[in-house]
Amino acid sequence: MTRWCLAAAIALAATACKKGGVCGGNELLVDPSGNHGHGTRVPAHSLERGAGLFRLEGGSHDHAFRLDEAALAELKSGASVETRTSSSNGHVHAVRLKCAR
Repeated sequence: MTRWCLAAAIALAATACKKGGVCGGNELLVDPSGNHGHGTRVPAHSLERGAGLFRLEGGSHDHAFRLDEAALAELKSGASVETRTSSSNGHVHAVRLKCAR
């Protein structure tokens, strides 16, 4: 069932009605630099546990990246966050993260 957000006509700034959770119930989009087969999404349910390590899976190896409470708050506000992955297979990735809307 679709829920509609009501806003005053004079509100020119886009104000979305958000469900609970870091990304409003949506998944986290992951954009790794130099991607070579790693996944590009973190499911919403994985974000519900809060700060910690998250996996970047796929390809012939996996990486991890850490999100702290400050990063989760930035994501929840609609901003994107940049971080780096752990080293695996001799390299790391810079990743840009943002909530799917």
